[in-house]
Amino acid sequence: MLGRSRFLLIVLIAVGLCLGFSALRSQNPKITMNDYPITFQFIHKVGDEMLIMDTIRYVNLFGNKYSVAALKYFVSGFVIHASNGENLELKETFYIDASNSNTCRLSATRKIPPGTYSGISFIFGLDNVVNVSGRFLNPPENRMEWPDPMGGGYHYMKLEGKIDSGGEIANFQAHSGKLYDTPHFLRVSLRNSSFTVDQKGIIIQIVMDINNWWKNPHTFDLNDITAIMDNGPVQQQLMENGADVFTIGSIN
Repeated sequence: MLGRSRFLLIVLIAVGLCLGFSALRSQNPKITMNDYPITFQFIHKVGDEMLIMDTIRYVNLFGNKYSVAALKYFVSGFVIHASNGENLELKETFYIDASNSNTCRLSATRKIPPGTYSGISFIFGLDNVVNVSGRFLNPPENRMEWPDPMGGGYHYMKLEGKIDSGGEIANFQAHSGKLYDTPHFLRVSLRNSSFTVDQKGIIIQIVMDINNWWKNPHTFDLNDITAIMDNGPVQQQLMENGADVFTIGSIN
């Protein structure tokens, strides 16, 4: 029969090992059991049409007839909202180029437990913790640099194209980012679609409607959307319009 002191020592060692393993799991979300992959597929549309690059065919609320020549942006800070109220954070940053389908399908490093979830949220752009000059050393991400005299860091978005104003072609450039000490990133909440994760994992389609950047609550004339990087009011209005730019598409 074990002595009392030896028995207590064994119990303490066992408890210590359990606590240590629990702490290790909480600090490193990669150490999981029976968790499954989650993938985000970003889709780009103008109204009901799939985006076709470099074609002047779209009309916004103001009446501008326009094309899209470039659409590049960052998304980060994804949160998966469980039906029981818990939040699972995916601490990753993704670069998307609408003209490169390989960048539009984003597989998270962290897997998530099976169960029912009430929606997702994410940051359009980069928060101040992530948005630090020199963070990205290689292209294409480092080509999104924001000028140091304007605050440094990186563009949240480069949305560029052409406008046809009665046969006269002009350019527009909707470039957004942190202006000096004022961030303009957008927190997107998509909580209207529940989904279940099982053994095959899940793919969530996220749809951007480009026309919604130009309306609600602010209606933009694209002739005024150029050289706006140092225009604080327009930067703020553009992000306010982003509240309904994204919706959930298919969930598979």
